[in-house]
Amino acid sequence: MTSLQDLKDKWFVDVDQEAVFPPQTRHHETKIQPDSDGNLVQPLIDGAAIMGDFHFRVEEMLNSDNPEECLVFVAAMGIDPVKLLGENGPAKDAMTTMIEAAEAGVKVYFLGSGQGNMGSKSKSFAEKLIARGSQGAIDKRFPGFAGGHHQKFNASRGPDGKWSALVSSADFFFSRWDTPDHAAENPERPSKGGPTHDFGLKVQGSAVADVVGTFEERWNDPSSAEGTSPPVLEPMPDFFGASSIPPAGSHSVQVLRSFPLIEKGTESNTPELLTLPLIISPVAAPRSHLLQPLPTQTIQERNSVTECLNRSIIVGESLGQHAGNKLVESGSKLRVVPFHLGQSLSGEIIKHTWFAGDH
Repeated sequence: MTSLQDLKDKWFVDVDQEAVFPPQTRHHETKIQPDSDGNLVQPLIDGAAIMGDFHFRVEEMLNSDNPEECLVFVAAMGIDPVKLLGENGPAKDAMTTMIEAAEAGVKVYFLGSGQGNMGSKSKSFAEKLIARGSQGAIDKRFPGFAGGHHQKFNASRGPDGKWSALVSSADFFFSRWDTPDHAAENPERPSKGGPTHDFGLKVQGSAVADVVGTFEERWNDPSSAEGTSPPVLEPMPDFFGASSIPPAGSHSVQVLRSFPLIEKGTESNTPELLTLPLIISPVAAPRSHLLQPLPTQTIQERNSVTECLNRSIIVGESLGQHAGNKLVESGSKLRVVPFHLGQSLSGEIIKHTWFAGDH
């Protein structure tokens, strides 16, 4: 019988293996685990489900007797005032939801990307959070005039002390809210949006500490004071310490981040992207799954997904290469589908020579 370790060896990146390209070791100062067991992972399909999950978690905080004991972390490319449950739904928009949470005593941390007009909007939102006792900033630490940060995740500690994290392909953008039917006309979808497909993973268990730790390392990086606006001057505390998150299920998870291959002359923990591959333990299911949102590094590849049997990955230049080769080695066939309906980027993926075999 295939063991859990067999599945880890097959699907997880060996973060202790050096002298390989692309590099796959952890940053030497990180506290992120190689992988973790005892998690519960739930896929959330499309922006309506992804944003709705965030709404219900924050609503639970606001309805509790002790919202001041709750925490919210949001890492995003940017943010719009998109209504979380649809245009005609009962929920407020993402920005108002977080501001009202901060006013109620919830400690909200927001970190957006600092490019262009998107950065200006995120900076204004961060300043509103700060005025209400929370924390926020835009991150300008990226190379070149066309750079940016593409982390898309949020994490929270609810009123019962329960931790959750959600890693997805969707920011809180008008253009990311859609339902699985991707109808041409949808009165619940923002007028500035359109049919679009997104994918997320909600995680409970010890892997949440790795997601929050990713935010913490980026926030507490020594370069934050000069590379963020408003400048990050107050470091995040260690919210976990010696304590551990209790098991929530039988899934094993590996959190991966990609770092820029740029010599800056300083040590930096700042990750550009967050990815979340996971495998499901044989205790939970007899087959292994690989679910990996957003390990991408180019615009073309960021908008494409590969789908294989019951495994789904997004193809990227480094982690995607590892995952794609693993799939091909297992005898899988790859089928490429676009993120946005009507947009065919299959050739952009297939023309690469990463994968040997039938794909």
